[in-house]
Amino acid sequence: EEVIPGKPATLNEPGLSDGKICSVCDEVLVAQVELPVLDYNDGIIPLSALEVSAGDWERNGGANEGPAELAVDDNFDTLWHTDWYGTSNENHWFQFEQTEDYLVTGLRYKPRQGNSSNGNITGYEIQVSDDGVTFETIASGQWANDKNWKVVEFDALDAKYVRLVSKASYCDNASVVCASAAEIRLTGYKSGETPV
Repeated sequence: EEVIPGKPATLNEPGLSDGKICSVCDEVLVAQVELPVLDYNDGIIPLSALEVSAGDWERNGGANEGPAELAVDDNFDTLWHTDWYGTSNENHWFQFEQTEDYLVTGLRYKPRQGNSSNGNITGYEIQVSDDGVTFETIASGQWANDKNWKVVEFDALDAKYVRLVSKASYCDNASVVCASAAEIRLTGYKSGETPV
């Protein structure tokens, strides 16, 4: 028997299970099976245990673009979007506030979908705070300007506030600075419980 290694599924692509073939005759002994794309809501801190806010949002975006709540509505066609005409990067943050006690282990960010890439965050920081005033950066980096889920994982920590801060983004109009998100989630588990 010779193992054909599989690959794990991700939030963006299906995976494959391990398979086996006969190394002498090449007969398939165990066929590989496609593994479905992971559910982006698996392993998250329940939205019912969080309140969301943002440093800036578009006030005239109707039902589809604007306030922070549009990035936690399970709808890829709606989005949190900063002012269409641009504001300073210091206002381009999306914040979770915990109303229950969970340990945070990561963040998932889904850029806007459709034909536009306006507001896609390409440079990010993740900041945490206990008081909502003083924030500490615990992760930072760059993301590709595409439609895929972006995943940041870190050691479990206790923080009442977690912010995704846009440090750089793509904007259709190069003279403005904006940020957007189709969906954002925090991963974690209840304090005192064993993570699944």
